[in-house]
Amino acid sequence: MNLKPLPKTLRKNPYDYELLESGAGYAIYAQKRGGRVVGYETHKVRVSAYPFSKQKPSVWTHYHQLASNEEFGYFGWSYSDLESAIAKAEEIRTGGNEDD
Repeated sequence: MNLKPLPKTLRKNPYDYELLESGAGYAIYAQKRGGRVVGYETHKVRVSAYPFSKQKPSVWTHYHQLASNEEFGYFGWSYSDLESAIAKAEEIRTGGNEDD
């Protein structure tokens, strides 16, 4: 499996995101607007395969899938403070309750 790394930065909706930390099954991003941190997102990261038609030799075959807008509450959570985002990441890492 040739896994594409998590993006260090990305833009979605009106926000810019910066990867702060990632580990076994999770990623924490700082959510920014106008260069200022306005929140944090914790994602339960899944690994997905690119469709065969998009695969090329010596290129990525799999990617880290972050939560889409519709998947928040199941695979992604928003927090106003970093401590809560870290606590959720720890819950994901240890296999704790992920239903909230």
